Amino acid sequence: MSWRDIWAIPVLRTNLWAACLLYAEGTFNFYLLSFYMKYFPGNIFVNSVFFACSDLAAFFLAGVLLNCTSMKLTLRIASVAALAGGFMYLFLEASQPELLPAMVILSRIGQSMIFNTTLISVNRLFPTLFIANAYGICNFCAHIIACLSPFVAEIKNPYPFTFFVSFVMVALFSSFFLTQIDDKEAMKKGGCDIDVINNLGSRKAEKVDLYNLVKKSETLENEETFKLE
Repeated sequence: MSWRDIWAIPVLRTNLWAACLLYAEGTFNFYLLSFYMKYFPGNIFVNSVFFACSDLAAFFLAGVLLNCTSMKLTLRIASVAALAGGFMYLFLEASQPELLPAMVILSRIGQSMIFNTTLISVNRLFPTLFIANAYGICNFCAHIIACLSPFVAEIKNPYPFTFFVSFVMVALFSSFFLTQIDDKEAMKKGGCDIDVINNLGSRKAEKVDLYNLVKKSETLENEETFKLE
């Protein structure tokens, strides 16, 4: 399987570019906050404790929300939290320094939730047959962007957090275009019959013209049609 097989199916194509944006945002902002931590007002060691506790809370909350709701809703809740912390820091950091812990915690919890949710949920966006390629493409795009985060963190204020808030908005925007593979009707409307592709994944998939099979899948009655010689 190659990226062309993913790109040939409309719903998977949309999932791919949305996942790439989410991966890029999650990785860039996660490391941007880490590199910028030394510039937060106050004691760097106290701020480090806030970061560590925020990460623990974020990973726990992301798991709970993913189990209880959906990937899209989890990403939106996380984005709102990160935006709240980011905007508070941009506009209130100088006038209300007593709110700094809340700014740090909200920013970090929201961003860590986005990062963690994106990292563990790619398998909810692609059939098993495509997951390795999807992860590779998303990681490649993310690390191209993430390598810029230490440089952005060194720019004078307010530009680092302007980048942070802008990227969180990108994540929020991307969340509206995701379709999970457990939503079989939506996937089928997008040209991807999950049952057909999963059945192919257990056979000699390299001998199958996947694109044509998926296009014909709506007219096929049962699995017997796909038996390979």
